[in-house]
Amino acid sequence: NLDKNVSKKKTLRKTFYFWASIFFILSALHNILIPSTIQNDVLESKTLFSD
Repeated sequence: NLDKNVSKKKTLRKTFYFWASIFFILSALHNILIPSTIQNDVLESKTLFSD
């Protein structure tokens, strides 16, 4: 049972890093493709929503 739990945690961590890297790449592409003015607007709206 313990071994199964450990392997589950490892796979969860792997999938987490996998999605994190995908998200990072997508955001990088987003920064390259989309002009900074639009990006600033998005960032401002994000800060509004976080509060």
